[in-house]
Amino acid sequence: MRSKPASSSVVEDFEIHSFGLHPVTNRFLDLYDSVAPRYPLGLSIENKTGLVRLSQPFPTSELKPRYSWLTCFEPEDHLDRLAKFLVQLPGINHTSTFAGFSSKDDSTLERISTLGYKSCWRICPRLDLDINDNLSGIETFIEVFCNLPSSKIISNHGKADVFLVRHVLEHANNLPVFIEKIKAVVRRDGYIVFEVPDCERSFEVGDCTVLWEEHACYFTKRTLEAVLVNSGFHIVESCSIPYPLENSLVVILKLTVQGRNTEEKASYLDEELRRIRSFIAKYYFRKSNISRFLARVKMDNKPIAVFGAGHLTFTFISLYGLEKLIDFIVDDDSNKSNLIAPLGGIRILSSEALYRLSPKLCLLGTNPIKHATLVSRHDSYLQAGGRFGSIFPGTANYLEDLFCDGSWIEDDERRFRL
Repeated sequence: MRSKPASSSVVEDFEIHSFGLHPVTNRFLDLYDSVAPRYPLGLSIENKTGLVRLSQPFPTSELKPRYSWLTCFEPEDHLDRLAKFLVQLPGINHTSTFAGFSSKDDSTLERISTLGYKSCWRICPRLDLDINDNLSGIETFIEVFCNLPSSKIISNHGKADVFLVRHVLEHANNLPVFIEKIKAVVRRDGYIVFEVPDCERSFEVGDCTVLWEEHACYFTKRTLEAVLVNSGFHIVESCSIPYPLENSLVVILKLTVQGRNTEEKASYLDEELRRIRSFIAKYYFRKSNISRFLARVKMDNKPIAVFGAGHLTFTFISLYGLEKLIDFIVDDDSNKSNLIAPLGGIRILSSEALYRLSPKLCLLGTNPIKHATLVSRHDSYLQAGGRFGSIFPGTANYLEDLFCDGSWIEDDERRFRL
């Protein structure tokens, strides 16, 4: 880690921390695969905006999914309200054109169409970007979109009055180029709607699962607004919508008539730097304590499992160095069952393994919105003496909150305490 003053007076962007080598978490393995590729995972901060981002993004070719069954989950409970708000924007009427960047915008466009606004389109990877590989995802779409002239999209669809870009901006390795390309397909008096994960709460509580090699940028409300203002936008509306795991930041924009804001400093930069450094400190605290806690559980020769074979679980295991402490991962997706996690050679088994192998502890690595249903579905595991504990700080049944007094660990000499 490079040594820099702890002050926003530093002009250049600089690296905050390196976490070492980290696997590509969508690289599920079978018995014939050797290991998943690993690349350096580090965080840097932009002094101009306070934006935290990956110091060195993973190669796009490595991030491309290898399986067609991989899915992503984006929160959508707010989309009815968002659609109704967008159609009431000044200058928008039933002849206005609404567009989207990816399939993540389809559900919003469907809502807008249902409201009677029928002029809707979305970028087609094959027709608009010449992408014919069905396994290509957001990482490929962004790269091609940034390198192709916008004229083909405009020729195929015309320019949009409102352009939706949900949960894409955080994947962009080169924000300035991507944002300029988005501007090109929107009318001069039109609107752009960006939605990204709000990382502020995760940074504050020290939740390491916020880090994902597919996310190049980690926005808070302040840093998102700073990036967009410095990109020449006027903010029409900006809000953070609460969700159990991470909130969603929604920003509605118009191009400014005054031109780009070139201010290099802002009063919040020191606060952003403090937050990310606090996040790193909490990461080290938890890495030591959680590994020590799980090692203590293993002394009873009972397995430890994690429910959920996804990037949240894999990041938790990788960053805390838990490969040798986790015996198996539970997932009832038949596509994942009997595959191997991209780290530690850990097998992925169906939930039947909770009863056959009887782990003393099963950590919950699925989205917290699913935890209550999941726990209630496996009441028999609890009745047999098993325990569930969330891996996400600040959520119900978080493992440190449940087990810090060690009340369920029998020890003749002492009770284990975090």
